[in-house]
Amino acid sequence: MKTMIIGMNARFVHTNLAVRYLMTDLKNSGMHADYIEYTINQHPEDILQNLYLIRCDVMAFSCYIWNIELIKKLVLNLKKVRPELIIILGGPAVSYESTELMKNNDGFDLIVSGEGEAIFAELIRRLDENEDYSNLPGVAFRARGETYENPIDPSPVEMMDLPNPYFYEETMCAEKIYYYETSRGCPYCCSFCLSGSHASLRFLPMERVKNELLFFIRNRVKQVKFVDRTFNADQERACELFEFLIRHDNGHTNFHFEIGGELLDEKAMKILKEAPAGLFQFEIGIQSTNEETLQAIQRKADHDILFKNVRQLLKLKTIHIHVDLIAGLPYEDYFLFRNSFDDVFKLNADMIQLGFLKLIKGSKLKSQQQEFSYVCMSEAPYEVLSSQWIGYGELIQLKRIEKMLNTFWNSGKMKNTIHYILQNFEASAFKLFDDMAREWNQERDELISHKNQKMILFFQQFLCARVTGHKEIIYYLMHLDYYKESKQHKPWYDEQEAFDPVFLSKTETHNILQNRMFMKKCLPLYVDRPVKTILSSVHLLSVPVEIQSILTPYVSEVIYCFGDKDIPDELKRLFNDKGLLLFYYPQNSSKREQATIIKWIG
Repeated sequence: MKTMIIGMNARFVHTNLAVRYLMTDLKNSGMHADYIEYTINQHPEDILQNLYLIRCDVMAFSCYIWNIELIKKLVLNLKKVRPELIIILGGPAVSYESTELMKNNDGFDLIVSGEGEAIFAELIRRLDENEDYSNLPGVAFRARGETYENPIDPSPVEMMDLPNPYFYEETMCAEKIYYYETSRGCPYCCSFCLSGSHASLRFLPMERVKNELLFFIRNRVKQVKFVDRTFNADQERACELFEFLIRHDNGHTNFHFEIGGELLDEKAMKILKEAPAGLFQFEIGIQSTNEETLQAIQRKADHDILFKNVRQLLKLKTIHIHVDLIAGLPYEDYFLFRNSFDDVFKLNADMIQLGFLKLIKGSKLKSQQQEFSYVCMSEAPYEVLSSQWIGYGELIQLKRIEKMLNTFWNSGKMKNTIHYILQNFEASAFKLFDDMAREWNQERDELISHKNQKMILFFQQFLCARVTGHKEIIYYLMHLDYYKESKQHKPWYDEQEAFDPVFLSKTETHNILQNRMFMKKCLPLYVDRPVKTILSSVHLLSVPVEIQSILTPYVSEVIYCFGDKDIPDELKRLFNDKGLLLFYYPQNSSKREQATIIKWIG
């Protein structure tokens, strides 16, 4: 009997850890198994056709809140055309209210609740040998027209009993994100989450973890994303692994962790100071800064220590810091959420994820739905639509703010410009994004695509109207931001540029790069290389000298290339009351994604 295990990922670059665990377990038990992965962005009919053509006896689906609705539709139709196929659902999205799910959808035969690795191989063995499986813990099934659901075994899976999920992985795709875990459980008991609600913390043995991490490093994958709910729950263990990864850095692979920011101690900070740029990414859940809200969701964290540690990490400038906020939590209305947003924005993190509360089945907050007057979507992801503290209209506005935040801050496209505006003219980041979102949606059709050119033009017009008398500064800061993130020619234009070009032509850039003194001082590593080999990696922008002091905090280096009498005749026009912003885009694709080098040349 052959079993095919199906992963339905949110994006193509993602990988499904669960399907690899289950397949490896079956193969290690001598059974015939394989897995296949799709994405929720593929056309459902294309997936259905592909599933129909797979020759197997059992098909098992890994279910999460982002894919369960698609899976329910797929299995309903798949059962119609392959009635003999045994279809099994498992995963967190079906581990609660299994009986109700089976009554409402006859497209599958069995549900495995809880940690599937505990009983999946035994279930498949019994199906293969026509043995009774009705007493297996965590299994829901149909018999004689009724549905039955066995309770989940309260004993957690021992981590050492889990197989190496990548043991049978024949080829590793360099551009994919590979998920990995070193622990299960969580030290926190947040009421909106499932991770800390049942089992205690469990860890894989350290030597096994190191050996499996070396597998990723040797294969030079782009990113390993740890799914440990709080990677540094055991601080000593986390420090040992941080040191191990720093020692074995291959210059290419990046490691993403979810950490408890307040748990970091001096030892951890000392180790992290040694981390090469780009090796680590940290995701830190703050969720709210409103004390009543934090108590209601059982989120116990010392925010003074948390914020202090986040600031220390950001000062390193080598670790990408991603912080989370959740809108819709208990006791936090629109205006209290504004305070949380402003508190978190002041950290100046690389990315601020504005998420929206979901009432996940099995969570404590789901059981408090009536108490807090929560109204949520009927289907997954069960996102909150309103509560006694916040209305749907206010959540819509927060969604619009999220679009502005993602477009101009999280993307990195206009981060320095926003930073300058907030430092000098605005008291509240929330107010800035709130007004920006209202103006965008007042003037534009909500349904039109947010094309880059339109968005950047809107951003410039919005800021110039808001901060009058500073158009030139805004304009040049936007250039700095844009070319920091993209080497493509900018998609917006100013009428003045017809008379006084900001962007130097290829011919002018070529002439400057031919000057040996310029190359020695500004790009010394490339002084002996032919200009044509680096021309496509360099942009030069002409900028008025009087705004140098505003731009230089955002550049890598300030260089005074020529004295007044040393400027070659052919370059005098370019340096007449002007400076140059030099953008160099590193060409070494074998390294982790490198930041654009920006220099002020005077």
